[in-house]
Amino acid sequence: LGGDVRALVSALRVAHMIRPSGTAERIELYHDRIRETLAERLDPGDVRRIHLQLADTLRASGDDDPEALFEHYVGAGDRENAGRQAVRAANRAASALAFDRAARFFRLALELGGALDRTERCQLNTSLGAALANAGRPAEAAAAFLDAARDAAPTAALDCRRRAAEQLLIGGHNDRGLEVMRELLQAVGQRMPRGPRRALFWLLVERARLRMRGLEWTESRDEDRREADLLST
Repeated sequence: LGGDVRALVSALRVAHMIRPSGTAERIELYHDRIRETLAERLDPGDVRRIHLQLADTLRASGDDDPEALFEHYVGAGDRENAGRQAVRAANRAASALAFDRAARFFRLALELGGALDRTERCQLNTSLGAALANAGRPAEAAAAFLDAARDAAPTAALDCRRRAAEQLLIGGHNDRGLEVMRELLQAVGQRMPRGPRRALFWLLVERARLRMRGLEWTESRDEDRREADLLST
């Protein structure tokens, strides 16, 4: 608005449309229903433009609140920036030990991240699993870790599956947890004993094998590794 707006502000205040907010320079709508009614009358294109202007204004003013920026970028239809702010909001919430909120924003980041590569999806699902585990939601955490394992490198995938099995067992999902653990052990050339006695037997066998072998090792050269790879192929 151009010119002196004091008369307009005064008229709106008398009509109970607006009220002061902290200082004379700040006003807010008198009731949230007024905001909702006015917002419903806006053209969708105007709504997106206003959200984008608000996001740009917040960033220009140094008000770097990732949750507020997320809401405005979503309203503007900017999925890429909304996804970035969701990750920032999730990490900030996790640092503040607000794990349920962190999990919500990690999920939103995954939903908005259509162009994420496998490494980025793996990182987000791993962070989501950790947040859910810290929030005491082991079954959901296990599902996130298994999703991360699908996009992870081989070694990282093993760790994700281990964490998934751990969360399933913590949550009392014993059958599924043991199934994941068996698959994990099979992938590293091991097998799960079928009972306590067999577990004790194999523990003693492996300890004896380790004692006979010893703990010393010799670092192999790059040439030796390449030669072994050629022979194996």
